[in-house]
Amino acid sequence: MELVEGVHKLAVLRANAIGDYLVSLPALEALRAAYPQAELVLLGAGWHAGFLAGRPGPVDRCVPVPPTDGVRDDQPPAPPATVDRFFARMRDERFDLAVQLQGGGRHSNPFVRRLGARVTAGSQAPDAPRLDRTVPYTGHQHEIHRSLRWPAWWGRPR
Repeated sequence: MELVEGVHKLAVLRANAIGDYLVSLPALEALRAAYPQAELVLLGAGWHAGFLAGRPGPVDRCVPVPPTDGVRDDQPPAPPATVDRFFARMRDERFDLAVQLQGGGRHSNPFVRRLGARVTAGSQAPDAPRLDRTVPYTGHQHEIHRSLRWPAWWGRPR
């Protein structure tokens, strides 16, 4: 798949536990290599910013995602007004590319589309809404193998 032209800022949704973050590192590193000048913003859980502060890695900045059904289930869902304010702030970021690395996309693909990015990418299960660029989601695949597939689909330089 071709690189997305003109990516200056990209968002990556991965708002779950530490193991999930760790297995997403190959995809995050590939995105960093593909778009070395872009700001890579991790849309994560509240703990990500503190955990990644001062550590080398592909992420430039972390933004906590409000708890929402199917995306951040570690707490009760945030009030709709809080979620709406989050998305308004994210649209103001003017992301060139938004990638979801969080499951088959049933809940995460609508979430990523709502960011207002110029191009969206992510996994897609049969029951999930489509993004601009998708890779088929296989539910019975080990998460590490799935993470290693993502870079080739979303713009790793060849």
